[in-house]
Amino acid sequence: MNGANPTDPIALRAGTAYRFRIMNITLGRPNTRIRLTQDAFPVQWLPIAKDGFDLPPAQQRFERADRTVAVGETYDYRFRSNQPVELRLEFRTGGGQLLVEQVVRIVEQ
Repeated sequence: MNGANPTDPIALRAGTAYRFRIMNITLGRPNTRIRLTQDAFPVQWLPIAKDGFDLPPAQQRFERADRTVAVGETYDYRFRSNQPVELRLEFRTGGGQLLVEQVVRIVEQ
């Protein structure tokens, strides 16, 4: 989102797997907390890579979509919803203050 406060929701199709690449390239913010939520609760996503390298299969296990990312770190996650839903991709300070959020709508195929 590059620090902008987007207003238009992103539409993704139900039943399709998407790759989210999350990176912290901020200055002056040592940690950024990234969350993908439904009704304010983190959903589940699958970690697939860290800093450009695929994770070994043993480390690819579904987890809560709530990650603190230090400056210079990059994480890749796979996410899929089989039904329509409205989500929020939140970027917060390490202390939890909301910096910016993006509405993500999962729509019918």
